[in-house]
Amino acid sequence: MVLPLFLTEHREVTPTVAGTVVALVCLGSAIGGLAASWLLRRGVALSSLVQLGVLMPVACLPAFSAEFPLAVSGGAATLVLLVDGLLISAVFAAVPAAVSRAEDVDVANGILNQLGSVGMLMGPPVFGLAIAAAGWGAVAAGTFVFGGLGTVLLLKGARTSATGTADGVSRSLDAPRGVHVREGSEP
Repeated sequence: MVLPLFLTEHREVTPTVAGTVVALVCLGSAIGGLAASWLLRRGVALSSLVQLGVLMPVACLPAFSAEFPLAVSGGAATLVLLVDGLLISAVFAAVPAAVSRAEDVDVANGILNQLGSVGMLMGPPVFGLAIAAAGWGAVAAGTFVFGGLGTVLLLKGARTSATGTADGVSRSLDAPRGVHVREGSEP
């Protein structure tokens, strides 16, 4: 959200270069989402993926530093969004196991979407204020604070979802009422 401004004002690149870098960085989010689905399909636990969140504030340090070449900073920013995309996808994948009734999946997904929208609304001004007060290093600090809070919530949710179904059986959303499907099987 603040990368284009950092690139044009602090790194003094042209808007064309900034747009290209931001587009490539955003591609990382899509790759992260695909990686999440691939990893989760192969049995990697959500709690294992959540631990990757520690990379986000660490990668923000070179991403928002003019001390590194632009390619290194862009690569670090890409890593931030790759992990972000991976975690967002993993959270949505965990929703069915985290809700108490299959009929609540739509409500839970709606709540997640609304929380994401609030983050998109509040994030830029909050990060902007932090940058104005403390400089560009505040991006890494803010990512650490918000990422840490998100990690705690995700781990709590991952533990809840891990215990949410008995014997790996849950009702499929496509199955008629009363029909249960073993995890991994097709409805």
